[in-house]
Amino acid sequence: MNEASRAADTLQSKKDRLVEDANEVVRDIGSKVESNVQNARQSLVSAQEAVTERARYAADYTDQYVHENPWKSIGFAGVLGLLIGILMSGRR
Repeated sequence: MNEASRAADTLQSKKDRLVEDANEVVRDIGSKVESNVQNARQSLVSAQEAVTERARYAADYTDQYVHENPWKSIGFAGVLGLLIGILMSGRR
């Protein structure tokens, strides 16, 4: 085997190892990205559950308050509607 052939074989061998190393790095990065996506997805699900629970609690509390204080609720809604109307008419 001549020197040029040995050099070509050495270069091919180094190239093959480099490709294998690069593939391993890509697989590692893919695994880390997938793990991060799964963690983010679980965090979002937990946050959604917490927000849903708080909204449900607020709706139940509001419903209870309105049933116990109907006239106060009607008065509050009327005042709020009046304020919104005044603010909206002032913007024109």
